[in-house]
Amino acid sequence: MAINLTCLDTYPSVPLVPILANNSDASIHPSSYNPGTGGLAQIISTSIINSAFSINDVRTTLNTVFDPDSQLWSNISEIPKIKPIPSIIIYTSIILGLIFSLSLNFCVFSCLKSRKQRGKKRGQSKTTQICTCLVIILYLVALGDMIYVAYRVNKSNGSIDTTIKQVNRDIYPKEIRDYFIYIQQQIENLDQYCINPNSILINASKSILVKTFDKILKEKYFIRNITDSLNNITTNIKDLDIIVADYTSISPAANETYEKAKKGYNDMMNSLQTPLQEICKYASESQTDIDDILSNALNLVHDYLRKIIKTIDEDILATILPSDNPLFMSIEFEEEIRGYISSIGTVFLILIIFVVLIPVGFLIFLILARLCRCDRNESSNKTPDDLRMRRLSDVSSMNGNNRHKSHHGYSRQDSYSQDEEFEYTNKSSSCVVPCLMRLAYSIMVIIFIIMVIFSGVYYALDLSIQGACRTVHDDQPFLVSFVTDKIGGTHTSFFNGSDINTTVLNVIDDCHNNVHFTIRMIDNYWSTLDRYINDMMNGLNKKIYEEFIKSTGEIHIPDEIILLNQFINATNIPSITTKVDQIKGNFTTIETILKNISVAEPTLPQTLVNSTIMEFNSYVKQVFESTLDSCPLPLSLIYKTDTLICHELGGSISGLWLSVFFLMFLTAAGLCVFGIKVYKRLN
Repeated sequence: MAINLTCLDTYPSVPLVPILANNSDASIHPSSYNPGTGGLAQIISTSIINSAFSINDVRTTLNTVFDPDSQLWSNISEIPKIKPIPSIIIYTSIILGLIFSLSLNFCVFSCLKSRKQRGKKRGQSKTTQICTCLVIILYLVALGDMIYVAYRVNKSNGSIDTTIKQVNRDIYPKEIRDYFIYIQQQIENLDQYCINPNSILINASKSILVKTFDKILKEKYFIRNITDSLNNITTNIKDLDIIVADYTSISPAANETYEKAKKGYNDMMNSLQTPLQEICKYASESQTDIDDILSNALNLVHDYLRKIIKTIDEDILATILPSDNPLFMSIEFEEEIRGYISSIGTVFLILIIFVVLIPVGFLIFLILARLCRCDRNESSNKTPDDLRMRRLSDVSSMNGNNRHKSHHGYSRQDSYSQDEEFEYTNKSSSCVVPCLMRLAYSIMVIIFIIMVIFSGVYYALDLSIQGACRTVHDDQPFLVSFVTDKIGGTHTSFFNGSDINTTVLNVIDDCHNNVHFTIRMIDNYWSTLDRYINDMMNGLNKKIYEEFIKSTGEIHIPDEIILLNQFINATNIPSITTKVDQIKGNFTTIETILKNISVAEPTLPQTLVNSTIMEFNSYVKQVFESTLDSCPLPLSLIYKTDTLICHELGGSISGLWLSVFFLMFLTAAGLCVFGIKVYKRLN
C-alpha cells in the first residue's frame, strides 16, 4: 500500500474569472475647456469674466448660496453682496449710462440753433461729408454685427432649448440614477465573491495553496522520497511473500516474526498518511479553519463594499431621486418653460433686428426724400435767390406796364405759386424730419432699455456657466469636497481610514491616468491580505508538521529492523536475505528523513510564502478588474453633459452680451451722428 496523494494531484486549477466589467467608456475626453478661443467678443468676454468672477469668487458664492445657516434668502439685502450680482449691476449701469449720455447729446444738438456763417460754408461742407461717411461706416458695421448677433441669439436659443430637454429627459435624474444602480450592482457582484464560502476567491486560494503545499511536501517533508522508499518496501514485501510461500521449510516462529514486521510496516504507512490528511482535508472540505482565516480577510473588503453600497443608496440615489418620478420636472412643465424661453429669445431677436432696421430705414427714407426734392428743384430750375429777384422785377414791371397785364397775369401767378410751394416744402421738411428723428430715437431708447435687460441676463448666464465649468475642470478638489459635504451624509469614513474626498480625488486621478481605480483604493489592503495569507500557510504547515512529529513518535523503525534481522537469521535463505537487506535500506532512508523533519523549523521559507502571496494577490486584482469598471465615474455621461453645457451652450452664449453691447453702441452712435448731421443741415 502506497501513500495516497491523489487529493493533490487531481485538485482543479485556479478558476477562471468571469468578465463582468465594461471598460468601453474608459476613454479620454476629446477636448478641454477653453472659452476664450472664439471670436473677439468671446476673448474679451472671457477676460472680463475671469477678472470679475475668479475661482475664489466661485467658491465663496457656492458656499454662501448653499449654506443652510446663511441669511441670504431670508434677508433680501444680502443678495447684492454675492459676488456676481455687483458685476451684473455695474455692467447694466454702464450700458444704460452710455445710452443716456448719447441720448443727452442728441437732445442737446437737436435743440440748438446754428447761426449761419457764410464764411464757414466750406468747413461745414467737409464736416457734413465726414459725418456722412461715418454714418455709412457705422451702419454697415452695425448691419454686419446685427446678422452675427442674430445668428448667435438664434443658436443660443436652440442650445438652451436642447440643454433643458436633454438634461431633464435623459441626464438628470434618469442616466445618473441608472449609472449608479449599475455601479451598485457591480459592487454587489464583487461583494458576493467576498462572502460566499464557495466563491472563486476561496476556491482560487485553495488551488494556489494546494499547489504550493505540493511543492512544500516535496521540498520540506521529502514526501516523494518517502513515497519512493515505501513503494520499494512494498514491492520487496510482495516478492518476499512469494519466496516465503515457496519455502515450506520456514519455521512457524520465523513466519510469525515476518508477519509482525509486515504489521509494523502497515502501521507506519498509516502513521505517515495522517499528516497528509490535513492538506487533503483542506483541499476537499469547505469552511475549514484555514478558510476562516481568508474569510476574515475578505470580510474587511466586504465591510468596505457595504459602506459604498450604503452610501450610494442613502446619500446619492435617495438625493437624486427622492420619489418615484423618473423626471426632475414633468414633460408639460418642461415644455412650458422651453416655450417661455423660446418666446423671450424670439422677442430679443426681433428687437435686435429692429434696433438696426429702424435707423437704416429712416436713413433710406431721408435719402429718397432728398432725391425727390432735388428732382423738384431741377424741374423748377430756380433757386430761392432767383425767385426773390424775379418777384421784385415782376412787381416793378407790373407798375410800369399795365397794358401787358392781361397777357402776363397767368405766368406771374404761376411763378408765385411755385415760389410759395417751394418755401412750404422747405418749412414742412424742416419740421417733419426733426419730429421723425425724435420719434425714432425715442422708440430706440425704449428698445435699448429692454435689450440692456436681456443682455444683462445673458451676461449673468455667461458668467454662471463659465464659473461652473472652470470649477469642474480646474478646481476639482474644492468641487469634490463641496459636493460630498452637501450629499455625503454620515458615511464619509472608508476603508483603512480613508475619507470620501480623498477616495473620489484618487479615483479622478486614476481615470485621467487610465489606471484601474481599485489599485490605489485597496493599496493599503494588500499588507493586511498578505498577513492573512501568511497566517493561512503557516497555520496549515503547522498542522502538517505537528502530525509528522506525532507520526514520527508512533513509528519505530529500529524495531522493524530487529524483526527483519531475526527473520533473516531464522530462515537463513540467501534470496530472503537479499530482499530483507533492500527493505532495511529503505527503512533507514525513511528514518533519516523523519529525523531531518523533526529537527527542522516549523515555519515555511519566506521566499515561498511571498511567491504564493503574489500569485494570490494577482488573482484578486484580476477579480477586481474583471468585476468592476476601470473607472467608476460615468465618463460618457460626464463628457455628454460637459459637451452639452460647457461647450455647446457655453460656446453659444460666451461673449453674446458683449456683441449685443457693441451693436447697441454702434446703432446709438450712428443715430447720434446722423441726427447731428441732419440738424446742422436744417439749421
